[in-house]
Amino acid sequence: MTSSPSPASADPALICPRCGQSNQCAAAAGQPAGSCWCLNQPVLPAIRDGAPIGDRCYCPACLQALHQAAVDATP
Repeated sequence: MTSSPSPASADPALICPRCGQSNQCAAAAGQPAGSCWCLNQPVLPAIRDGAPIGDRCYCPACLQALHQAAVDATP
């Protein structure tokens, strides 16, 4: 029986910096970047406004939560 690696032992580029779970990033997993789920998501306002992106991607749940928090904070 084989087990999948725990998030702590996985490549950091595959881990969400917010929650520590898999970010499901296609590019970091060696797949074509154009196939990543995030390309169909809205861009966070901070990133759109020029904030540095960093080298790690958020998972779908965290990206959605961050986007909602940004929407909620908009006057």
